[in-house]
Amino acid sequence: MHTIAMLVTDEQRYKVTSDIDRISPDFPIVFSRKVAPIDPNMTTDTAATHWYLNADWVAIEIMCSWIEYAEGNTDLIVFTATNEDNSAGWAVSNLASQGLQFVPDPAP
Repeated sequence: MHTIAMLVTDEQRYKVTSDIDRISPDFPIVFSRKVAPIDPNMTTDTAATHWYLNADWVAIEIMCSWIEYAEGNTDLIVFTATNEDNSAGWAVSNLASQGLQFVPDPAP
């Protein structure tokens, strides 16, 4: 099984989430977190420029459907991995490759 993630702009977030949930209802997006350009002074109030959408333990067919959905849209970036990868480190690395980082979550 595989992990798939998609980096989408803030403007695309709701449409893409709805579309992905429609084309792969058995494998919904399980992780959605806001991201922004790398900034050592980032706070929880930093506005999102992008969103990181993720689904784990998906079959290759689902992974292919996400990739097909993203084809032709230069604003969508798809990352894939096997589930043996360190998902937290993998996500941070994916974002850093695009000059982005997770916006910190508010303290509980």
